[in-house]
Amino acid sequence: MRLIDISHELLSAPLYPGDPPAETRQTLSRARGDDCNCTQITTSVHKGTHTDAPCHFTDSPVSIADMPLEHYIGECLVVSYPGQTVGDTWLRELDTQGCSILLVKGSAFFSENAGPILREKGIITLGTDALSVGPVGGEKPPHQSILGEGIAIIETLKLEGVEPGRYFLSAAPVKIAGSDGAPVRAVLIAP
Repeated sequence: MRLIDISHELLSAPLYPGDPPAETRQTLSRARGDDCNCTQITTSVHKGTHTDAPCHFTDSPVSIADMPLEHYIGECLVVSYPGQTVGDTWLRELDTQGCSILLVKGSAFFSENAGPILREKGIITLGTDALSVGPVGGEKPPHQSILGEGIAIIETLKLEGVEPGRYFLSAAPVKIAGSDGAPVRAVLIAP
């Protein structure tokens, strides 16, 4: 068994345009005489490797704390897409090999038709190494399409160097009531 960390380190992860950087502040310090060290973090839940809940771009009441863990833990398929926007035909013809979690490398974006196509193929989670499933200024249609079908989105994965194929994914989000997203520590388990 081989573990492959496909998460970015939070503070140095790529920053989505317009998002504030993540910051840490030490609130307790053994060096200052406190009993322990304690760090406070301030960040967007969409910074670094993270997942989007349906309420991020839709009127769904489903927050990240409501999402079933099956969306983040299970057999997955890693595929590479060489273009800028994943074509609907390519997506329809993709053999998902019975996996319900699909991770796409290549920093490609998705169309507003992606959600129904993915749902039809039995996909419950879509992951990407892009900062977003949609381009800057065009994020809304793909997010609404995918999240509107109840499909979880994992963005800003670190898939460079990962060979396409079948893996087991563990990427459980931090459980935050009412939140539209959460950081994940995404790990592939290779056979």
